[in-house]
Amino acid sequence: MSNEALESVKSLLSFKRVCLVPLSLAILLTILPRQGLGGMVPYEAGTLTTIEGKIISVSTVDNRMTSELGFHLKVATADSGEYIVHVSPQWYADKQRFEFMIGELLTVTGSAFTKDQQKNIYAATISRRFSSLPSEQQLLLASEILSPGADSQALAKKYAISVDEVERVKARVKQYITQALFPEPIQLRDAKTGEPLWGGRFFEQNMPLIRQQRQQEMRKMLKERKRP
Repeated sequence: MSNEALESVKSLLSFKRVCLVPLSLAILLTILPRQGLGGMVPYEAGTLTTIEGKIISVSTVDNRMTSELGFHLKVATADSGEYIVHVSPQWYADKQRFEFMIGELLTVTGSAFTKDQQKNIYAATISRRFSSLPSEQQLLLASEILSPGADSQALAKKYAISVDEVERVKARVKQYITQALFPEPIQLRDAKTGEPLWGGRFFEQNMPLIRQQRQQEMRKMLKERKRP
């Protein structure tokens, strides 16, 4: 494969994507550090923990304390057992289109706690890797996956990894290429009202302030021009 094609793969394939906990949720957890949310264990921002491991399950959990669905991952670590990773409310995961795969390698930083003998962690950041191979080898694998007639079993043997690992990288490569070549339509206005999504009420409410700031800038420019 040419150097240009390999560079394209590098730009499309992200091996360490970081998923942030929604800002509103992080703020709320910080504001209420002692009492928790609806009886939940509170988020302790001052004592963060980092774990590394592999995803063994992906699930949606109905939290009766908050009456909200939560998006969870179960991660197996090499030295500290299994953790339930609390990613975000399910509605936010759907909005952001989080798609985690069994076998992904994660580094999770957040607030850890134990409940009913089960280790948990409220995620603040999640770094993702889709293969145990070093980055350069992953890029070479990705480039071979794009070659016509690429065979997963042959590639697994060549790189001394499992077929599942090859398939994870293949799925990721195809996902990014599909998104790059066939992006979703850009919505600029509300289909029913025609109201622009970048303005509307926000623009109307803030227009006086915008005008005031602009006038101040123009007055400053005029003063500077009058100076000898």
